[in-house]
Amino acid sequence: MKTRKFLSVFVVAAFVTFTGSASIAQDRHEREERHEHHWDRDRPAFDEHERVVVNGWWAEHHERPIIGFRVEDRYPREWEPRLQVGFVLDNDWRHRMHPIPIELYRRLPPPPPHYGYYVIGGHVCLVDQRDWRVADVIHIEL
Repeated sequence: MKTRKFLSVFVVAAFVTFTGSASIAQDRHEREERHEHHWDRDRPAFDEHERVVVNGWWAEHHERPIIGFRVEDRYPREWEPRLQVGFVLDNDWRHRMHPIPIELYRRLPPPPPHYGYYVIGGHVCLVDQRDWRVADVIHIEL
């Protein structure tokens, strides 16, 4: 009886150790695959790699768009020219913004401190969360 109990505990411990090690190794692998971006302190902006990543992600998901990229998430056409670097998002705009999908977030480098990635009307934006100012935009053709 003691041998059976010991064997059960050993098998469970081995399973937990193995699955935990696998997830740690997977997390480390994902971090190593992430593009390292050295953000400009004064004017953070996307680089070409991030633009390629976002457009590649969109190519994989455009047939089944998710929140932020759906037709009903678009803003009025006359708003389009306003979404650019330096634009401050007022309440109307902030009600239309969504966090980027986690799968896309994992493909991008971590944003600089006080900044976040958002989807606004189908476009991926880097936004300064202190004053809601747009730092950069990746325009996606929906």
